[in-house]
Amino acid sequence: MPFLKGMRFLAYTDGMTDIIDPSGDAIGVEPLMEACEYEFSKRDMQTSCERILSFALKVADPERRDDISLIGIERT
Repeated sequence: MPFLKGMRFLAYTDGMTDIIDPSGDAIGVEPLMEACEYEFSKRDMQTSCERILSFALKVADPERRDDISLIGIERT
């Protein structure tokens, strides 16, 4: 699949979807994808990734043992 101008690619580790929310549940893929769709429709790639990662780190248990990584690439 060609990576065309204006396309975006997002990669993340399972630490992003395994974050435990305040109710004790893992946030999972769907809420992460919804947040990404919202952020990317409003902001540039860098700002979107920073906001999503910042939120993840605020919600995540500080004692977590899993990594939390997010990489975004946009073809300009």
